[in-house]
Amino acid sequence: MQFQCNDATIENTLLPHRKLEEIIQAQTSIARLGINFGSILNEAAQQSQKLTNADGAVIELIEEDEMVIRAASGIASQYYGFRRNSANNMSSIAIQTKQALIANDTENDTRVDQVSRTAIGHRSMIVFPLFYEKKVVGVLKVVSKKRNFFSMAELKVIAYMSELVASTMFHAQYYAQDELFRRATQDELTGIPNRALFMDHLHQNVAHAKRDGSKVAVIAIDMDDLKILNDNHGHHIGDKALKALAERFLDKIRSSDTVARFGGDEFAITLSPVDGKQSAETVVANLVDSLKEPMHEDGKEFKLGASFGMAVFPDDTDDVEELLEIADQNMFINKRERKKVRM
Repeated sequence: MQFQCNDATIENTLLPHRKLEEIIQAQTSIARLGINFGSILNEAAQQSQKLTNADGAVIELIEEDEMVIRAASGIASQYYGFRRNSANNMSSIAIQTKQALIANDTENDTRVDQVSRTAIGHRSMIVFPLFYEKKVVGVLKVVSKKRNFFSMAELKVIAYMSELVASTMFHAQYYAQDELFRRATQDELTGIPNRALFMDHLHQNVAHAKRDGSKVAVIAIDMDDLKILNDNHGHHIGDKALKALAERFLDKIRSSDTVARFGGDEFAITLSPVDGKQSAETVVANLVDSLKEPMHEDGKEFKLGASFGMAVFPDDTDDVEELLEIADQNMFINKRERKKVRM
């Protein structure tokens, strides 16, 4: 089953009172995020999945001639930052027609990009265009692993959520156009890239490495004792420490590399290109050295530290997500070893 929808059809669809209450609660949780555009997109994706009982959701934004995933949840969460040509897929049809689309058998639907469908594993999908200043700037999609999963009721829910995202974009009109992009891809506290932009860069780096036979390294980083700093000295000290780490990491990498904050006490770095594991280990050693000097704030001295884990493409794996997992695993091994020494 596959069909297009227009505003009148969606408007005539009635939702149960309980579902409307859930939508209001979701809108409230998103409103609390203020003007943190990247966080709002992520929350909108998560809430869209939850409200429709779907298996995943993404928000794709148009950037030049490509569609780039700037928020993702559920079975699509690993595709943060993934980009593809905007032509010849269901997203492009929704953008061109400015209409919502439902595909309840994506495996046999000619409108669906079968490469991405196979990767994510969905069998049903809703695609809803996102408007900003009367122009379509992207799409909100929810997906299910089951066939014939979506109906007009779920489409109505996504219509509400897309209006909320559009409202956020409207409020962002007071900023320059590049400010809208910055808010979707930059960590608000430290000013460095967020997870979405990091994944974008990592996917591009790996694609380039596959073409020219080069190597890419990923470094997973977990800061020491952020909670203790916040609890004992106040969040302003914890924030200062996070900013200090970001600045020191930036000082040790090249312009071709990317350092990002994933949230909380988690950072990550992608190095591209690298000669191999030994070259990446040298960078890690420099990062460790950068934290030896304590931070001075409010007339006090604060020690800085972090645990590091590394993985190299294609030496450790040729899969982007597994590359991150291996780096994370190595980081946790490093964390355990450092705790033994500190005890």
